[in-house]
Amino acid sequence: VTTSEEAVQAAEKLETTLDSITRAADGAGDMLNKVNSLGVQVDSDVRYGILGGDIRAGASLRLEPRSADRWYRIGVSGAGDGISDRTVTRTDSGGTVSTTDTTETTYGVAVNAELARRVGPVTLRGGVLESTAGFGVEFEPFRWVNLSGELFDFRKNESPNLRGTVTLYPYFDPDSAKPWNWLYLRGGVSSALDESRDWFIGAGFRFADEEIRGLVGLVPYAK
Repeated sequence: VTTSEEAVQAAEKLETTLDSITRAADGAGDMLNKVNSLGVQVDSDVRYGILGGDIRAGASLRLEPRSADRWYRIGVSGAGDGISDRTVTRTDSGGTVSTTDTTETTYGVAVNAELARRVGPVTLRGGVLESTAGFGVEFEPFRWVNLSGELFDFRKNESPNLRGTVTLYPYFDPDSAKPWNWLYLRGGVSSALDESRDWFIGAGFRFADEEIRGLVGLVPYAK
């Protein structure tokens, strides 16, 4: 191999290396553009069951492309684990039998993972709601009010959980850095189809967090 041939081979290797670096840089640039085009919101809320007297909290991460025609949400929330203790007492007094049935419900953590598609003021969504399959629909006649209904927790011989919610954003301004502009108020009814229905009220914060955008590259998304 002559010196000129070695020089040619070295030049070809250098060209190949530079081409690989260019492709890697282009790929990194595409990912950065996609990350920057994806809105990130953090949500935290708490609600109080008026009849049951229970308090439940939740937190979630919501990813929304700049096209604003869809969003993706993952999170956790408090949910009933079911009956942990049940006591039945029967008393026979003078031929009359009275029965006392006492139950205790425990609460734990449930997983939420939803995909949503927005068509005008209507949003259709579905996925996992409180660790069960479910779907829902939302209607936003104005940007400060959201009306939603969702159906989940389908069980044999029992009614699914139908939940209706009204959410108000009285200070809504997503372009502001002030946290109270993402404050919302919420109220509604849960388990509307059976006797255990309960009314609830609550509040929460939903705000954009620029510092967590670096994690978005680890999450599948569509632009």
